[in-house]
Amino acid sequence: MLNYCFFDVNGYPKAAGVTEGNTAPIGSTVLTTAQFANRSNLILQAGSIVTMPTKPSIYHTWSSTGWVLLPVDATRQLTDAMIAQGKILGLAYYNAIQIPVAYMGTTFQSDIASQDTLNKVLVGLNGTTPVGFYWVDAVNAKISMTNAQLQGLAGVMLAQGWTAFQRLQTRKDALKIATTLAQIQAVVW
Repeated sequence: MLNYCFFDVNGYPKAAGVTEGNTAPIGSTVLTTAQFANRSNLILQAGSIVTMPTKPSIYHTWSSTGWVLLPVDATRQLTDAMIAQGKILGLAYYNAIQIPVAYMGTTFQSDIASQDTLNKVLVGLNGTTPVGFYWVDAVNAKISMTNAQLQGLAGVMLAQGWTAFQRLQTRKDALKIATTLAQIQAVVW
């Protein structure tokens, strides 16, 4: 069995296959099993198979000398950078709203699931906690709580989320007015 690949006039792979015999189709190049598995990263240059290094960015193309930066419309590049920076900020916000909170002399988990559970409990309790009711803190210690104390915990979580939300909005506003790549990259959490 032989692995083979046809390369186009620019040296890029265009078709590949495996033969049952010991002869590859005319015009094809024989590949090792490893090359065949990774053929999308190969290029044929001056009759030799070359593995292309990792592409530095979407704005690069392969040439006989290596990766070359393509002429890119500046608006597109800035838009792409804004989108990428916006995603980074969104992730930072998502993490910030889930930081454990200090309340009643201890620390409570404030991840999304904990916040959702607390909201459901507050609705379900309808203003009154049963005798012996508790909430567990970040180390799973049972902390006795009244309905008002549960609302206080929810308020602390809300305050943390509100602060993070305001910070995110400020950063998004800064992104909107950024006009250079350096200005966009300077907008950090």
